Amino acid sequence: MPTVFVTHPQDKLDLYFGERATRALQAVAEVRFNPEARELSTAELAQAAQDCELLIAYRQTPGPAALFDALPRLAAFVRCAMDIRTVDVDAAGAHGVLVTRASAGFVPAVAEWILGVMIDLGRGIGRYAQAYREGGNPEPAMGRQLRGSTLGVIG
Repeated sequence: MPTVFVTHPQDKLDLYFGERATRALQAVAEVRFNPEARELSTAELAQAAQDCELLIAYRQTPGPAALFDALPRLAAFVRCAMDIRTVDVDAAGAHGVLVTRASAGFVPAVAEWILGVMIDLGRGIGRYAQAYREGGNPEPAMGRQLRGSTLGVIG
């Protein structure tokens, strides 16, 4: 059974995995977790992940050459995000470590968020809600319908 180290700070585990996913991972691997409610330094991570074949890395966990030097049994560095800029992919490759990242499964969520923001900006929903929360009386303003508008997408 492979040994996996999950680098996520303790307070982030439920947000990223949840109990069901954790149990599923434990069914196929020996799993060790970051014991802290913070990111581990590279030295701390190298010590905690000794003898692990797989590292499931939180979005901010860097993967410098020193980490790959310190983990000779490591076979894969799995990033739970799209961004791998902080991973030294060349150093990982030199050690035979596969670097992977999350797929773009967040596209529908981002599209929904954009629609929500467009409606909020057009109608001032957030501005009105904030004024009410602060005990104020929001100033009336004319909203804007999105129908007939043109949307420009950059990026």
